[in-house]
Amino acid sequence: MANICIVEDDQNHAYALQEKVKAIGHTVLKICATFEEALRIIKKNIPDVILLDINLKNDNDGIQLAHAIKSFSTIPIIYTTALTASNIIEKAVQIRPSGYLVKPIETETLKATIEVALQQQNQSNIDTKEVLSTQENAKFLTVRVGYRLRKINLKEIKLLKITSKNYVTLVDKDDKEFQLRNSLKALMKTLNSHFIQVHRLYGINLNYILHIDEKEQMLCLKERTHIPIGRTFKEDLYKRLNIM
Repeated sequence: MANICIVEDDQNHAYALQEKVKAIGHTVLKICATFEEALRIIKKNIPDVILLDINLKNDNDGIQLAHAIKSFSTIPIIYTTALTASNIIEKAVQIRPSGYLVKPIETETLKATIEVALQQQNQSNIDTKEVLSTQENAKFLTVRVGYRLRKINLKEIKLLKITSKNYVTLVDKDDKEFQLRNSLKALMKTLNSHFIQVHRLYGINLNYILHIDEKEQMLCLKERTHIPIGRTFKEDLYKRLNIM
């Protein structure tokens, strides 16, 4: 069962699509009607698949939203649209969507398209793990940004945080975020000795610690970033920092 985000500004179409998603055994995380609402929800509650209408309230706003999502995530995007003009399709496929469904959408077609998107994403996850596993002693981490691979210097990674069940967000020294479909535990094993898990939701680069607030049990990192210290991780953290 997958969590699906529907981006559709026509209420009737949105509810009809929601019923079809439920009928094939998936959960609708949220129905969003605008570019701004969708972007906010997707960043906060990362879905497994996005069903995205191309023609939102502004012409082709769905395509702009797809580009925005792909700039920070590899979440599969399936277009749902009544538009079949070649110039629209040409713009839409630039982000390499996982599907292009023309309304009215048949339930079985929707089911097959979502299943293929999920399988492709799982394969991408395997590929990412393979990339990470070959870099255990390297100075860089390779992450997927949209359909590109980007190298990030480990020295520039400030922290890692779990943002949903299947995703970890890397935060760099400039507070730019990159999402990985992986577990925090697996990533911490891959990274070098400058990194340590300090909470069930957070891992940090030790070089970014400014001080520890023992009263509040918080780590204060550079750029005014505050991270809680988990009780079960405190002893290991203090040992690494040579705190007696």
